[in-house]
Parts: sequence; C-alpha cells; structure tokens
Amino acid sequence: NNQGVWANLESYCRSLVTSGDELYIISGGQGLQYYIANGHVAVPANTWKVIIVLANGSNDVSRVTTTTRTIAVVIPNSGTINSDWRTYRVSVDQVEAITGFDFFSNVPVSIQNVIEARVDNQ
Repeated sequence: NNQGVWANLESYCRSLVTSGDELYIISGGQGLQYYIANGHVAVPANTWKVIIVLANGSNDVSRVTTTTRTIAVVIPNSGTINSDWRTYRVSVDQVEAITGFDFFSNVPVSIQNVIEARVDNQ
C-alpha cells in the first residue's frame, strides 16, 4: 500500500527522522471490505497508523510527556481517496476504539489521557 496517501505519509515520516526525531509506527487494518483469493484473504475496509514522535535519546517511556506528538490516521481502503494524509487524522483514542488495542500502555495513564485524546494539527 505504498502509493498515494500512504507514500505521502511515509515520506513525511522520513522527513521527521531526517530532522532528528525517532518514530514508533504501528499500523493495521480494520473492518471488512471484501474477500479475494476465493475467500482466503480478507481486504480491510480501512487501514490505520499510529505514530509517536520522540526526540532521539534513550529510555523511551521516560521521554514521553504530555507534549509528545502523536499522529493517528484512519484511511478508507479505496482507490478514490484524497492523497493528503492530513485529511484522515484522528486521535489515538479513536483508533483504539475501532481496533480494541491499547497503545502506549507503558506510559503513565495521566500522560496517555492527554496524548491519545489529541488530534495532530502540525
């Protein structure tokens, strides 16, 4: 899925790394659009990514604060989507709600509550 909107997001992520940031990226699919390969492969209705942006360093969990940037997107698995990934930004909480996952679970809850509720606007 490395074209269009995904290629643009990956290029943006590479620019963050080039400027000295460290990224943790988690991605997956959600929902069911249809099956292919005689019903052996499920094609998801949406694809998502959750990204946490940290300055380079050590002891990752201790570097996460309420000002840490997170980027989350949920993108329809369709050929007719906007190529600007920013159109599909949501909160990490929203991705957790549709996936059932608990991202950043090693981070203190008081910090999780802030960074997971925020929708990136940079």
